[in-house]
Amino acid sequence: MFCINCSRFVIVVWNNKGGAGKTTLTFHLSTEYAIRNPDVKVVIFDLCPQANISAALLSNKDEKDGGFRGDDMVKAIPEGEKVKCSDIDGNVKTYDRTVSGYLMAQHDITKIKHSEFLVQPGRKDNPNKFITENLFLLCGDQYLEVISRGLDSERIILRPQSTDGPWKKITSYLKVFRDELVKSDPTSNYVFFIDTNPSFSFYTELAITAGTRLIVPIMSDDFSLSSVKSMFYLLYGVEIDNKRDVRYRTWKTFEFWDRANTENIKVPKISLIINNKIIAYARRSATAVSAKQQEIQTYVNRVCKERPEIFDVPNDADPDEPMDTNETESNISILELNDFHSMAVTALHLGCPLSKLPKTIKMDAFNIPNPTQNRDSYWPRLFAIIKQIEKLTSDDDLNRVR
Repeated sequence: MFCINCSRFVIVVWNNKGGAGKTTLTFHLSTEYAIRNPDVKVVIFDLCPQANISAALLSNKDEKDGGFRGDDMVKAIPEGEKVKCSDIDGNVKTYDRTVSGYLMAQHDITKIKHSEFLVQPGRKDNPNKFITENLFLLCGDQYLEVISRGLDSERIILRPQSTDGPWKKITSYLKVFRDELVKSDPTSNYVFFIDTNPSFSFYTELAITAGTRLIVPIMSDDFSLSSVKSMFYLLYGVEIDNKRDVRYRTWKTFEFWDRANTENIKVPKISLIINNKIIAYARRSATAVSAKQQEIQTYVNRVCKERPEIFDVPNDADPDEPMDTNETESNISILELNDFHSMAVTALHLGCPLSKLPKTIKMDAFNIPNPTQNRDSYWPRLFAIIKQIEKLTSDDDLNRVR
């Protein structure tokens, strides 16, 4: 739909709070974006050891309960054809076609053809019929946790205080994948989505370092404001309070935001904050939901006023979009997305975008006579958010992308 003149637009979906709906949101935004933009290669990096988005994308289930479960398909990836890479001496080594396999290959200093690590859910053996062929996946796997511990130790132990050393090199592994993939295919346009885990671990830092824009899913509860404050501090050094014990300053070099600044690593700017799983009454958010959301909006306004450089929102936002909230002093408003309820479970089990839901679904524990009718209550706001992402990846906005 859009002519993309910069192929390094990387959207990270992250919040360090569990249950905010990161994987569900990433799945629907990326798959619907791929449907609407068939000339763009949409690449998903699965940076969560649970590999949930990989399971959804690789699912071979159909609406009549045929095919294979997504988690079984994920387990089959390492058992399939390996990726062959040669080291500096010309010796051939083989690696799993997963994110852990890539990290091992990158660490071994091998010659890598990055595209060979990607899986096409819509074209592989036993394909997912609901996924378009322009979508690619760097598959997650359970070994990410173990490999990350080793890489994290190595980047810190080896000359920990030196700039442009192991810390920057290892932290940039996923960014290297992004850049080399684009470099090897200069005639194609790419947009990347990265699914993350709820903590702030080494592999989260890999995702953040590779990103250019950040989407922050939140919820309206007593704990979300704390997680938003933590997010601003972990990524941008925005102090949660100004009464920190002076003794903590000696540990500053171990904080990601400070080290990233020292190493000249650019942290992605915040483009969208989405209040996920909204429960609505009479087409309006519940009163308690609105009150908690306003608390978070007030804090975001303050940060935006003090640190405007960490935000970058779509140009020409349409005030009539159904997900827009009340006008605020900041240039970023919290967008609302209704809770998908059981439809979220069904869509991920099938690996099916909302726009492609079958007319009937009959599976064990999933008997939905009219899923498209249920979808219509969720679709307008999701569609409006996807259009915001398309504005982000349009010509005018991409001129600002690093």
